[in-house]
Amino acid sequence: MKCFLLKYALSLLGQNPILGCFLLSTATLFSQISFFGDINIGCDTEVHIGFPTTYFKGGMIRTNRECQRSAISFRTGQQFIGAHNTSHVDGSVKVYQNGTFTFPLGASGIYSPLEVYVLHNPKALQIQYHYLHPIFYPVSGLSDFIPRLHYWSWIKTEASAKIGLPWRSEHHLESLISTVDANQNGFSKLRPGGLYQGQWVAIPGAVQLYKDLFGSDDTTAGSVISHERISFSHFTALTFIFSTPIKEENTIISQVITPNGDGVNDVWKIKGITFHAQSEIKIYNQHAVLIFFHKGYYANDWEGIHYISGQGVPEGAYYYTIDIHGIGKAEKTGWIYIKYE
Repeated sequence: MKCFLLKYALSLLGQNPILGCFLLSTATLFSQISFFGDINIGCDTEVHIGFPTTYFKGGMIRTNRECQRSAISFRTGQQFIGAHNTSHVDGSVKVYQNGTFTFPLGASGIYSPLEVYVLHNPKALQIQYHYLHPIFYPVSGLSDFIPRLHYWSWIKTEASAKIGLPWRSEHHLESLISTVDANQNGFSKLRPGGLYQGQWVAIPGAVQLYKDLFGSDDTTAGSVISHERISFSHFTALTFIFSTPIKEENTIISQVITPNGDGVNDVWKIKGITFHAQSEIKIYNQHAVLIFFHKGYYANDWEGIHYISGQGVPEGAYYYTIDIHGIGKAEKTGWIYIKYE
């Protein structure tokens, strides 16, 4: 095997040269590629790797995080071997085709891959990992807590997939759950968190403890996996959420809204309920006519507007039903009064 200068190679899409060192395995007729040393991908440049197997032997592949078109791309089904804290992709990874894929991402010396399963990918899905959250966003549930670490973001696309967020000891998730023991009971409360309209919402999921994608016997390793597909046009980012059971007394649903633009009680607010993609909210007038319908994650933004006409509904009392799990059974019902002052 020989060491090559990576310059206008590997199906390079763009104009800027890429410098680095890699090896092709001639024994398998170029069926794999190995990276040694750092590789920097410039702005407006996409490097596509078409080999079935990619080995990370040392060094980083870095894309320009400030440039949206700077990326290293793959197709689904490709394997990555040897990625770790000092050898991974620091920047943007793009994937084409449907299927299953693990994004070999990391930053700040932390290898933090993202897994996608049953990926429906009409165009392409491009994702970055950030060690620190760039902006603080509120969380929708009163009983949910988010870390200030580990944040996956992407360019909006029509793709959808079940997702998995792996962790190991380097992720320091025990700092999330300081209110409980950092053991099986604590980690079992982790959920994926999705950023939706400027706030974090818990995504229904389950924890697989001791699932180590990192090639070691780390007994603190695991992965939290969503129950359903998430939409990469619906959400704009992912993180870990520590979610405790919701207590009835912590559920608060506004009983009065005054949508007059004064900034006080202008919108109908619901706190303490973890909404899901299948959740449904319905509001009826006193003649049992549906005047509002919402499916999915509720952003506390209804201002008394008729969901079809787009006009404000008359002042008066309205009846609401909240089907949290989208199974045709309303867990929460009650009345809301709309008053214009």
